[in-house]
Amino acid sequence: MPGADIGPAGAPFNSQGTVLFVDPGYYGTEPCFSQAFGCISTTADCGALAQQCITYTFQVNQIPDSVRVFGVEGAGNPLDGCYPDADMAYDFGVTSVEWGNIGGIKRNNTVAVTWSTYTEVNSDVFEIERVNADGVFEKIGTVKASGNSSVLKRYEFVDLSPVAGANRYRIIQIDNEGNSSVSNTVEVVFEVPVGLNWGAIGPNPANEEVSITYFYDRSATMLLTLSALDGKVVFQQEISAVQGTNVLLLGLQKINAGTYLLSLQGLETKVSRRLVKL
Repeated sequence: MPGADIGPAGAPFNSQGTVLFVDPGYYGTEPCFSQAFGCISTTADCGALAQQCITYTFQVNQIPDSVRVFGVEGAGNPLDGCYPDADMAYDFGVTSVEWGNIGGIKRNNTVAVTWSTYTEVNSDVFEIERVNADGVFEKIGTVKASGNSSVLKRYEFVDLSPVAGANRYRIIQIDNEGNSSVSNTVEVVFEVPVGLNWGAIGPNPANEEVSITYFYDRSATMLLTLSALDGKVVFQQEISAVQGTNVLLLGLQKINAGTYLLSLQGLETKVSRRLVKL
């Protein structure tokens, strides 16, 4: 991206008055930002006895593809002294989201992960990640972002199948150009209910298929049954349950529309819930 034509050779290097941050995008236009020059003393290699770091922060309403910094070093002459020298450093940080809080809470045998943003620029989507059994973050869902915003935005994602024990989550924000920003992590301890309990069942009403989550405090063979309200069994299958969280996908393509009773029969317990097929 071209910088600005800032005038005669040497300017603004020969001026101790200003340092210009330039990224207007076109030759011949005025610099988009200027501020008072900050006197920076360098290492002894440049004739000084100490080193000082000064950080300049500025905000733009569009993410630039480049940032040019013009300054003074070596008695105001870029060709004199140590300009540029090896002890100069820079860090251009570009972010398209300003994070607010991230939290999590157990809710009806699920975990609700919440987060907020103060600002968003060209924000596309949020990806929710959870640490797996190998200690690696993996994607478990997505939430559409607001795009561009300068007000507080709140988001929520419900983890329908949390694992027993500690669940660690983080949010990855991805903008329209593929850049990403990572939130802080949050940990929610999930205690598996005693005995046999339903987790989330959805969607309900369902069309093609339904995701079923349940919790069992032991490993066992279960009997999954789908019955009409008059008691007629329309589907039945043995399934293997593990201790803790169990998730299965039930296809409904061959099931007629109507209201059914979905049941799980364990060794000592049976749980049932209504399911509507569209």
